[in-house]
Amino acid sequence: TQTLAQVGALPGRFVSIDSLHDRIYTGDPLTLELEQAAPSQTQAAGIHLFDGKTLTELAVGTQPGIPVYNPVRNELLIVAYTVYTADVQTLTVKQDLLPELADQELRWCTGCAQAVAATVFSGSTTGGGAADSLLLELNVEGGGKGSGIESAARWVDARTLAPLPHGPALQETCGSQKWLRPAIDERIYRSLVYSRYQEIHNVLVEDLAGVHGRQVDGLALLYADAQTSTGIAALSSEQNLLLDLAGGTPTPTGLWPAFCLIGAGAPEAVASADRTIYGAAGTDLLQIESIEAVQADADQMAPRLDGGLPQWTSSDVAEVTLQQSPNFAQDKTLYWAAVINGQTGLGVWRSTDSGESWQPIWQGLDHLRVTQLGFSPNFAHDHTVWATADFALIADPLDAQKNGTASGDAVPETAIQKGRSLWKSTNRGDTWSLVATAADDAGLPSYK
Repeated sequence: TQTLAQVGALPGRFVSIDSLHDRIYTGDPLTLELEQAAPSQTQAAGIHLFDGKTLTELAVGTQPGIPVYNPVRNELLIVAYTVYTADVQTLTVKQDLLPELADQELRWCTGCAQAVAATVFSGSTTGGGAADSLLLELNVEGGGKGSGIESAARWVDARTLAPLPHGPALQETCGSQKWLRPAIDERIYRSLVYSRYQEIHNVLVEDLAGVHGRQVDGLALLYADAQTSTGIAALSSEQNLLLDLAGGTPTPTGLWPAFCLIGAGAPEAVASADRTIYGAAGTDLLQIESIEAVQADADQMAPRLDGGLPQWTSSDVAEVTLQQSPNFAQDKTLYWAAVINGQTGLGVWRSTDSGESWQPIWQGLDHLRVTQLGFSPNFAHDHTVWATADFALIADPLDAQKNGTASGDAVPETAIQKGRSLWKSTNRGDTWSLVATAADDAGLPSYK
């Protein structure tokens, strides 16, 4: 809260601090231009080491890149197309943590993978994460069409540097700091994003051992709160959707203003501790009260759905499906589904009072981009509802690491499986089961 005064200037756009030993590291990202420059110019752009108290320069390394200090090993990491370990005092490179990237035929090309960030989680023992873990993030140069799977991750033990078979999930943030996503009811909700011409979002639900359970298509989970079992998912350019994550089935419960997460109170905090969420909307910095407080008062920023349907703005493109039950004269039942901007699925909703109120019916429905609804001719007696949905299931980037097949190759198209699916409910939509799937160019069985 005091006035900040400049006491010095250090070179480099990135900084990493070793507060225990009063060391400051600065550096600039490695680029193609820098890599192709004369050796003297490349070496001059190496990592700088400064005394944290006096700002005296202590050493300059020959390897350019982004410095990241690993306190668990008292070691420096350098992100420079790959990730190197280096001596904390001499800045000498010791080891390449991603040697598979060197197996690529070319570097800096469209379709080439490269390391873009490294983050150390020291002592992180939340329900969804392992203590002393190191996240290495890779990306693929997309040449303007998209990179494929975004931020493919490698998790390693920060102490031994051994690959981990699985790692914690991350909250979606707009700040520079990574935040672990806590487990909810011993389930981890991992966000998967595929971006090539169009963004596709999945939520992978797995247990604490990393065993896959459900994979939900059409849902972009941004934030998960363990104390309330509540999630926040993207809905439109102005609103997000509140979800009940208890029991493993995401179910809409309310609305939330669109924002990007900057930080939040610790998941392990006791009730009296800070539960504030910090975010940004446009150019405004938001300080949002805890999810319980906002939910409790319908006049605040996150109104409950109150039986209504989700809303979106005129700038969003919505594909809406509305059907009345064959027995509408008696049961007053309507069914509704929508897909927003081709990528966000709202699943199926049902009204039993001619549209006065609506409830989501997502139980068992893993493909939320529903485009068609139909009914059994004998609906009044067998209560059978059919739904068809688009789906695009993204391969978990961690699977290659689990199976020992991780490589530096570009993400292949087989990393995503696209098609259409047929779902059936025999209880008016209370629960759903998958009947059939087909690739994009194939047909589905008729449900009429």
